[in-house]
Amino acid sequence: IPFLRARPMKLPFADRVVIPREKLTDYLLSDTHPSGSSKAEVLLRFGFDPHKPDALEDVLRRLVLEYEIARIVPKSYGIAYVVEGRIVTPNLRELKLRTVWIVLDNMSVPRFVTAYPLKDKPDVPIPRS
Repeated sequence: IPFLRARPMKLPFADRVVIPREKLTDYLLSDTHPSGSSKAEVLLRFGFDPHKPDALEDVLRRLVLEYEIARIVPKSYGIAYVVEGRIVTPNLRELKLRTVWIVLDNMSVPRFVTAYPLKDKPDVPIPRS
């Protein structure tokens, strides 16, 4: 899949992203989901709780506000954006995440697609306020 390196920029309309609750509870925090269970294993180990998905939603929202786009991937139905960054988890440990967001054709607000932990590398600095 071809992708474009993004110029330094934030996710468009990052303050209005849509994160469906079921993406968190039935996928990312589900240890029984066929493709989400490996992600859930890591997220649960870092203190996220499927019964308290707001904690994960909050860090995802913060991540797209703080970090710039890493990649832009044109799709036949819209544009996918990859945003990577470090989050502080409920058990106060840092975790590097890659998140994927889609802006469908004729829409402007990004919709959450997925997130997954990355091996820690020193290439993503923590933003300084």
